[in-house]
Amino acid sequence: MAETTLRPIPDRVRFSLRCARTPPAMLPARPLTSMVEGPRAALWLGPDEWLWLGAAPPEAEGLAAIDISHRHLGFALEGPSGAVALNEGCPLD
Repeated sequence: MAETTLRPIPDRVRFSLRCARTPPAMLPARPLTSMVEGPRAALWLGPDEWLWLGAAPPEAEGLAAIDISHRHLGFALEGPSGAVALNEGCPLD
């Protein structure tokens, strides 16, 4: 029987991005979506907030970036029951 595991993943640079205007093209504009380009990823968190993973964030007018690497940890949840385990502690379906 295959096992489900939870393990820490290596540290990554993480930024909280805020933008009161229309977001730059490299950021997802629809709720609960993400964009991945090589080692970088942008995750939509709210109407004016994104989580940026990877290298330094993009520079654009009206875009504020705050380094939050020190307050976030990453984990990999792998195995056949991973989705079930995650769903137990997550309000989003």
